[in-house]
Amino acid sequence: MARQEERLDRHEERLDRIEVEMREMRAAITTLTEAVTALTRKTEEHDHRLDRLSRLYGAEVELRALRRILDLYRAAGWEPVTRPRAVAVNGEFDVVVLMRHPERGEYWFIVEAKARLHPRDVVEFAGKLQQQQVRRALREQGVSGLTMAYLYGYSVDRRVDQAARTLGIGILDELGEAVAPQPVALD
Repeated sequence: MARQEERLDRHEERLDRIEVEMREMRAAITTLTEAVTALTRKTEEHDHRLDRLSRLYGAEVELRALRRILDLYRAAGWEPVTRPRAVAVNGEFDVVVLMRHPERGEYWFIVEAKARLHPRDVVEFAGKLQQQQVRRALREQGVSGLTMAYLYGYSVDRRVDQAARTLGIGILDELGEAVAPQPVALD
């Protein structure tokens, strides 16, 4: 009987320790849950800030593309006829502007800006410009006739120029025009 009471006492002690450990574990889980909740909230705040920063950076890249195209062609005697605007067509063309030259007439300039420019971007851009629904959507927004298509990149992969020459797409970078485009009629 004494042995059974000793065993019972040991079991009660173990049970008491388990109860203490369970309370400690619940407290740790509560602390961990609060920390995860706070981390989730901070992550959402950081995501929001990163999204804002990304939009600002994208706008800066687009503004640089606009300045490059206007500076390049104004220096060659071209003047804008329309205000440069973004046009949403199967994605977005970042700069679309009608320019006039006293001897060459009017051309639409279509520019897409990228922070990093890769050969696949050239292929995708050229393909997008060949799609009938894109051409139709551009015409519906008043963009028709002869066009000059450019890609602008802050950072340009060395293989981009060859891909652009092959497909008739112009390339602009921080130094100016790297590859001249081939005029294309949208009609």
